[in-house]
Amino acid sequence: MTARQIDTKTPNQIVGQPATVRACQQERGTPQEQADRAEAAIEQGESAKFHAKASAESCGGRRTA
Repeated sequence: MTARQIDTKTPNQIVGQPATVRACQQERGTPQEQADRAEAAIEQGESAKFHAKASAESCGGRRTA
């Protein structure tokens, strides 16, 4: 996964466009982009669960302050 680049020179499209069906569809992206984002979210959740479990097990299941 590559880091997203944020372009600060681009005007805010949400403010720049009226809320039309076309604008909302463009905002969501193509079906492939939506599927890619969903897959990335699932992978991130699985990774977080794995690392949380590994972290808890590394100190015997108890965390000390």
